[in-house]
Amino acid sequence: KPTRIQYYKDSLQIRSATLIDQIMTNLFSYNCKSGNLTYPDSDHSATFAIFSQYHDTENSDCVGRKVRILKNIDKDKLVDEFSNAFNWNTLVYNEPNLDLAAENLSNCIQTLCDKYAPLKKPSSRKKKYLDKPWICNKLLELTRKKKKVPTATLR
Repeated sequence: KPTRIQYYKDSLQIRSATLIDQIMTNLFSYNCKSGNLTYPDSDHSATFAIFSQYHDTENSDCVGRKVRILKNIDKDKLVDEFSNAFNWNTLVYNEPNLDLAAENLSNCIQTLCDKYAPLKKPSSRKKKYLDKPWICNKLLELTRKKKKVPTATLR
């Protein structure tokens, strides 16, 4: 469905309808529902995606689960290799089958991710935060400070 619909002035006739919002993900093996949210006062629809839970919460110790290490990526090398390592004309741009073109693009990006941001097993300490992506180092630091305040005032 189009995400932007423009009408002629004082008419319900559609002047243009375009799909300008996209959702791209690497979660191919999981169920996903997506669609558009329409607003009566806007000519633009919001796009949403709902993914089924892709992490087994019953397996609380996260055996075998790996995370990408994103801190040490050499961005210049990554951009250079992304630009020069693949024949984008053959793999994506001139591919007549859209599904195959998307799969080729995904495979190339996956290859680069595996090279520059490899998957590693998280430490035991970080495993408990895997299901809570909103908890970052700054939040943990603030929580520690908050816990110290009552004990400091009691002394």
